[in-house]
Amino acid sequence: MALGPLRGVYRVPSYAAGGAPGRSRSGRRPPRRRRRRRLPLLLLVLAAAAAAGGAFLWRVSAGDPVWWLTHATPPAIAAAPPQGPVRGTVGVRVDVSPVGRAALVAGTVDGAPLPLPAAPARGGAAPAVDLAIDTAALPDGRHVLRLEAVDRSLRRNRVVQEVTLTSDNTAPVLTLDGGGGPLRAGRPRLVRWGANEPADLDASWGDAGLPGVPDGTAAGGRFLSFLAVPVDAGPGAAALRLSGRDAAGNAAEQTVTLAVEPNALPRQALVVPPALAPLATGPVAQEEAARVTAVTSPVTPERQWTGAFRLPLPGQPQRTTDFGDRRDYADGYVVYHAGYDLAAPAGAVASAAAGGTVVLVDALPQRGNAVILDHGWGIYTVYGHLQSTDVRPGQRVAAGDTVGRVGSTGLSTGPHLHWEVRVRGLPVDPGAWIDLSGALEG
Repeated sequence: MALGPLRGVYRVPSYAAGGAPGRSRSGRRPPRRRRRRRLPLLLLVLAAAAAAGGAFLWRVSAGDPVWWLTHATPPAIAAAPPQGPVRGTVGVRVDVSPVGRAALVAGTVDGAPLPLPAAPARGGAAPAVDLAIDTAALPDGRHVLRLEAVDRSLRRNRVVQEVTLTSDNTAPVLTLDGGGGPLRAGRPRLVRWGANEPADLDASWGDAGLPGVPDGTAAGGRFLSFLAVPVDAGPGAAALRLSGRDAAGNAAEQTVTLAVEPNALPRQALVVPPALAPLATGPVAQEEAARVTAVTSPVTPERQWTGAFRLPLPGQPQRTTDFGDRRDYADGYVVYHAGYDLAAPAGAVASAAAGGTVVLVDALPQRGNAVILDHGWGIYTVYGHLQSTDVRPGQRVAAGDTVGRVGSTGLSTGPHLHWEVRVRGLPVDPGAWIDLSGALEG
């Protein structure tokens, strides 16, 4: 069959030219079909990479990728150093926020590095960090604790904070001046004590506490007290002790032992009229002695006098009975005279020996009409056998003010003034106190 002429373009199938179906003459697949078959594999690889990247970002950002990428605020440090001076090893609690996203990375004291506790697991909520500082290895004084924290954001924001603490590992230096020499029974003694720094001080004399009052003649923590032993004390020794503890807890002690010398005491054998016998001995005498001791024992911190004490009668009145004279009564009762008996006519003016406050005006069985003045610092004066009194309790008086008129009330056989000086309830020699009060001004 004859074919006519062909017009246009006529494509011959590839197999007509000797090739296999679906392949080019070179034997390769067409490019478009190859790309179509590789696309799922590429997408799978990209998805796996995205998942791995997301997991990594989630992990390093502690579950908050946006915060990790954008956070620009430095972390905060809250440190609680101890207040006041400290000693030995002390702890400082440190909190870093935001919790779980920031951590303490460095700490120094005066530039020396501090060991830090192990950091918590990444992303964990860290508890407060307790830093241990050995102040015993530091000089006493102020120290700077420098703390540095970093957060876990992409920017690694950082903050530095300084706090201060004060260390004191040195015990206070105590001073205890016992006045020197033996202490005579019935005579007062001035002692001074204190420390070179503020401290909680505790002074004692024998078995009892020793109250002190601020010593205005010395700066700092200085105090003064008055010692005395009963007039009938025998030979022996008594310990004056001082202990102190400063604000950091450092403690110190000091002891001074004073020899006690007995006093030579005149002896009187007394026979009182039958009408006065019940006042002289037994329960009446003991009850009055206890009451006077109780009234004159408190220590008023305010000193209410200036200068030396004076006798309560003008001129140089005669002493009819001295301090400490032993009185033996017919029934065997023994007492030691607690003051001076000063001769004076009835109605003579009895005046205050120094400035003070009236703490008692009363009629006592033995001392009769009596007045007691508190002069401060544990010092009291007693005025007895008065005909009348001119003051009232609570009244402030100056040296020389009239407290009453001489009489013969109570256990008395004639007009005279009974005058006592007491130190924290204990009677002392009035003349010795006059001398000591004058020496205070020096």
